[in-house]
Amino acid sequence: MPGSGPGAPPLSPLGREIDTYLTGLTSSGQFQGAVLVAQNGEVVIARGYGNADDNVPNTAQTRFRLASITKQFTAAAILALQQDGKLTVDDAICTYLDRCPDAWKLLTIRHLLTHTSGLVDYTAFASFEPTEMNPATPQELVERFRNFPLSFAPGTLYHYCNSNYVLLGLIIERVSGMEYADYLEQRFFAPLGMTNTGYDTNRGTIVGGAQGYVTPGKKSGFLDASTLYASGGLYSTVGDLFRWDQALYTEEALSRAQLDQMFTPALRNYGFGWKIETIDGRRRISHPGNMTGVATFFARYPDDRATIIVLANMEYANAEGIANYIASRMFASPATATPSVNR
Repeated sequence: MPGSGPGAPPLSPLGREIDTYLTGLTSSGQFQGAVLVAQNGEVVIARGYGNADDNVPNTAQTRFRLASITKQFTAAAILALQQDGKLTVDDAICTYLDRCPDAWKLLTIRHLLTHTSGLVDYTAFASFEPTEMNPATPQELVERFRNFPLSFAPGTLYHYCNSNYVLLGLIIERVSGMEYADYLEQRFFAPLGMTNTGYDTNRGTIVGGAQGYVTPGKKSGFLDASTLYASGGLYSTVGDLFRWDQALYTEEALSRAQLDQMFTPALRNYGFGWKIETIDGRRRISHPGNMTGVATFFARYPDDRATIIVLANMEYANAEGIANYIASRMFASPATATPSVNR
């Protein structure tokens, strides 16, 4: 890959411009992590910046916690089960959940996928941050929000809510007969060769993974990924996410019918685990991720076959802003493009 290590092909003018920009952000303490940019399905740059841990540099092979980029994989797992005839997204969630409260009887899987359920978000509770370092089972997470009334009638409003995707993880386990992590591994990660992607079940560190920071040199507190489960518990690398990105242009991962559902916007432009918008005249399918020690952003411009993946092990990094700036340079008209500099 261009820019991914010793012996890598030289960078293009766009790759050099992106590298200069990211190097500057890293030098000024505004970024550390890894970035992959592709145009027309070809990698322009894939590089690490700053440190993964004390005296350990980030590289394109460093594993990062994904935070809410996890949601697209949870949504894809639901669609895979639908493709296999095991469920439909318009099924009532109580078909698949134990001890379903009366308030949830009208909720469908689609409501969970599109954040239109009316459930309260347990990660917004004052009790979440003080306990985020403690492991929790999915059932224990559900107990935190089970008894609250819905905030609105299902399907009438959009409210981004991690509770939705916790329930989706449990539905995946019930229908597949496998643990969430095992189903994703068997259905997506192993077949696609995503060998650096998985569910973060380690206590403290991911093997080959980045330590979380607040700002460079200041390590963050520890969040046990089980407290986010299917809403934010996965890790990956920029290369594995690019492999996933490319699979979504084909039917390797899911059938065209399932992909079309995933990428159809509902309220507030949210589809199934992705936001679908038009930005400066271009269709963008994207998702951010933010949690203790982490800021991530994954943007796909399908009509341009372009991809921007920003994984920062630094919670104050503006991952979406970085991705947007890179997009502005990638799509700059020739008149506004920065002249290439020979180095």
